[in-house]
Amino acid sequence: MATCNVAVIAAHIPPKTGDVFVAGYGSNGQYGRIAKLWKNGESQDLQIVGEGHSEARSVFVYGNDVYVAGYDGNSAVLWKNGIAQNSFNSLIFTRANSVFVHDGDVFVVGSRFWKNGIIQYWTDDGTNLSGGNSVYVSGGDVYVASGDGNYAQLWKNGNLQRSHYNGSGINTGAYSVYVSGSDVYTAGYISRRAVLWKNEETQYFANEAVAYSVFVKGSDVYVAGQLGTANLTAARLWKNGVEQNINVTSSSYSSARSVFVSGGIVYVAGCDLVGSRIVARLWTNSLAQNLDGEMAYSVFVVEQ
Repeated sequence: MATCNVAVIAAHIPPKTGDVFVAGYGSNGQYGRIAKLWKNGESQDLQIVGEGHSEARSVFVYGNDVYVAGYDGNSAVLWKNGIAQNSFNSLIFTRANSVFVHDGDVFVVGSRFWKNGIIQYWTDDGTNLSGGNSVYVSGGDVYVASGDGNYAQLWKNGNLQRSHYNGSGINTGAYSVYVSGSDVYTAGYISRRAVLWKNEETQYFANEAVAYSVFVKGSDVYVAGQLGTANLTAARLWKNGVEQNINVTSSSYSSARSVFVSGGIVYVAGCDLVGSRIVARLWTNSLAQNLDGEMAYSVFVVEQ
């Protein structure tokens, strides 16, 4: 009787976590870009009310409800469970970039600032906030990161906390805000340099780079972004300022737009060039999963 030794190699099984939601867009032959929501990799086209491009820019889960902010044609839109709730202003060109739900109140920022569908006039001079990229509510305080082009700003309850102005008018912005305890983190870039602000402290990551998203888990700070600010880009993830491995297919075009940490897993949403086409992608602990779309802007995990 012949015998042999069999080596059993245990596969790494990620810890159990909850449902994973991703917002972005795909394409169809009629309207071009179409807003999409993925749940655990399964896609759903979001209801559109106009004709033209639509994108889903941000996803937030509150209780049993899934909120998505984005735009449809010329109008900012909020979707709830896949159904368009608000077309905020169809008379002018508007966008919705971020949604956050706190104590049942729904905050949306983009070309305007809305609370429960109503425009809020809350800035220092009594005018409306414009250019909002990210909203976060903590302890009843509302924080907004804004600016893309020649300024990067952080607002708290309508009061300007910090502003960086680039007089040349290029490559400065603030894209993400996250609050952990008494610390406020803002991610963006200044003069083509990826940057993270922790309160008033400034940390630069890389030249010719952008930081799009920040997430804090315990004592660890994660930042997602990209090297390059034009057509030649490379997705990047930093943990506590140190670059982490992220598995990209293309060496010429990829981007990391959102990061979320849950159950010991680091989720990153973005895109990658696969063959000749750009595909939406979700990385889990650097392992890549292609989604049936072209861009993933936001990831949210329901923690168990």
